[in-house]
Amino acid sequence: MEIWQSRFSALDLKMNINVSARQIQQSDVVADMRQAMDNHGLSGDSLSIEITESLFMENTQSSFILNGAKVNLRIQISVDDFGTGYSSLSYLKNLPIDNLKIDKSFVSQLAKNHVDASIVQAIISLAHCLDLTVTAEGVESAEELSMLYAMGCERGQGYLFGKPMPPEAIELLLAAQSRMAEAGLDISEWGAAIRWPALPGIARSPDPLSGPPIDP
Repeated sequence: MEIWQSRFSALDLKMNINVSARQIQQSDVVADMRQAMDNHGLSGDSLSIEITESLFMENTQSSFILNGAKVNLRIQISVDDFGTGYSSLSYLKNLPIDNLKIDKSFVSQLAKNHVDASIVQAIISLAHCLDLTVTAEGVESAEELSMLYAMGCERGQGYLFGKPMPPEAIELLLAAQSRMAEAGLDISEWGAAIRWPALPGIARSPDPLSGPPIDP
């Protein structure tokens, strides 16, 4: 990550890290995070940790630990798989959350079921009322992307944007996005998904190695 931030300075690169209940229960977890960040030359602004709803409800100490990470390290906090855990919403106002990630089970039915579409729109509206951003998980079609964009969803992840790939493929993808940024084009997840097909010579996700070669 440190190397990519240096090579592709035109991009605002961030990394999301899944944190388990076992890790969050460790008393020195914030110190460990700080040490790892120092070792790799990363700032908290470029990191976000993802926690499930159930962890918030089952571990009463998690709010204090996460608040410490947010205040001391400036790390952002995301709620993963939102909508599939506990029904209580009280933690949304009591915990230091920045982002809600809508579970893919709702996104996959977005264009097929009006109930799922209504739930997704409600989650987005709720998040925005609380000054939170929203990420849609499991975006796999242009139709889903179009609907989410119209609903005001800021971010998306899924096979429409890219499948798991090795480091060398990620570098090609970052090189393409860096060229787009330097050309003044929109390199947000939505913008990149919309613009890539029209850019000759730039590989398009999900398989950046299948297109014309790019010189990083």
